[in-house]
Order: sequence, then C-alpha cells, then structure tokens
Amino acid sequence: MLIFYCKRILFFSFFFLLINSFSFSQVVNIESKRFDGKEIGWHGSAEVNLSFVRNTKDIWQMGQRSRLQKNRENNMLLLLSDFGLVKAGGEDFVNRGFGHIRYSSVLNPSRSIWWESFAQSQYNQVQKLKLRILLGSGFRFRILHQDSLAVNTGALIMAEYQDFSGEDPIRRNFRMSSYLSFSFQTHSNIEVGSTTYYQPVVTKFSDYRIADESYIAFRFAKRWQFKTTFNMVYDSNPPIAIPSLSFSLVNGFNFKF
Repeated sequence: MLIFYCKRILFFSFFFLLINSFSFSQVVNIESKRFDGKEIGWHGSAEVNLSFVRNTKDIWQMGQRSRLQKNRENNMLLLLSDFGLVKAGGEDFVNRGFGHIRYSSVLNPSRSIWWESFAQSQYNQVQKLKLRILLGSGFRFRILHQDSLAVNTGALIMAEYQDFSGEDPIRRNFRMSSYLSFSFQTHSNIEVGSTTYYQPVVTKFSDYRIADESYIAFRFAKRWQFKTTFNMVYDSNPPIAIPSLSFSLVNGFNFKF
C-alpha cells in the first residue's frame, strides 16, 4: 500500500512539473532570446523534447524552441519559434505556440540607440487565447554593454489583436510597451538576468500588464547550459475565468551554436 501511494505521489508530482514547464504567458520576453554578441553572421540555438509516461494516465509531452539571429554591421534580424503540447488521457492540458520576427537598425555611432520593428503571432489554449497578433515599432537603448554586465531598456508602440474562446469578445488595442533588462555573468560558467515589462493600453492606462522573467544559468559544457527561469505576469483586465496573476518555474537545457 505504501509503495502504491508513493507511486501516485511521484506520478502527480511529475505531471505537475510537466504542466509548469510549459506554462506560457501572453507577454513574451524577447530580451532573453537575443544574442548580444557583436560577431557578424548567423547565431542560434535549438531545443526539442519528446517524452511519454504511462501510469494511471498516458502523458505525452512535446516541445520545440528555436532562435536564429543574423548580425550585420549596422542591423540585426531575429527569428523565434516556440511550440509545446502536453496531453494526458486524450485531453490537451497545454497547447501553445508563437512565432516572432524582429528587425533592428543602429541609429548612432556608439551603437547605443536602435530602432526596432517586429511582428508576432501567438496562441495558448490554457489561457483561452485562440489567436494574438502584434505589430510594433520603437526604440531600444543600450545603457551598459560590457563583457560581464549588460543593461538595456526600450519603449515602443504596438497594435494588438486578440481573439479569445468563450464569452470574451475580440479585443483590438494599441499598447505601449516599455522594459528594463539586465544580465550579469558572475562567473565564467554562471549567468543571472532579469527583464521587467510594463504594457498599458494607450487610451486606458488602468488596463495594463506587468511581466517579469528572471533566470540563472549554469554552463557545464562549451555550448550547453542548465537554466532555471521564473516567470510572473499580472494582467489588470484578463479574459473571463483567467486569473490576473500567473507564474511559473521552468528548468531546462539549452544548446547554443
């Protein structure tokens, strides 16, 4: 009997970790997905996972993340994709994804001011988000950029289209999006960082989102990292039946090339 209950506890604990690892907010932290190096050419990373667990239920977990960045002397192109699915007992517990493209151009000789434009599409079944489309443009400022410490901020305007399932109507807004981010390499193999976003509706500042992503990463090989990330999002006007505050803790491996 004791072994039976231990198995059930381990099963549900593992299942909870699977769902947490694929929690996905409406605010995507693009800052954490950049390659800040100055080397000209293509840079990228990729993650793919597939797992199956059979116990009281069959659990499938599938995920894919990729990012590609092309650095040129005075501009940069960034391509991102992220998709995840968790099925248990024939039911989707997580079904989400997004695609993002961003173009950045240097505006001054010191390379501290950039003009950026982007487009993004996104869906998330758990948050009842059938489709979200963003088109935006604005400034990014490099406050500090050294080997061990980087501090950046930005401000832009974006057009937002959101289609939710259930009773929520389609939402169309113009939002401001400002952020502050930093990353610090405390050791040759350890890196910490954080990014905080503030996104109010232009015509209604009481309708806003605040999001934070903080992480610590341990490099254990030349191109491999183990990374722990904490995400938090507060939405003052969430969809019906979706909480205002959500958070997640994610552990994973990352390969850079």
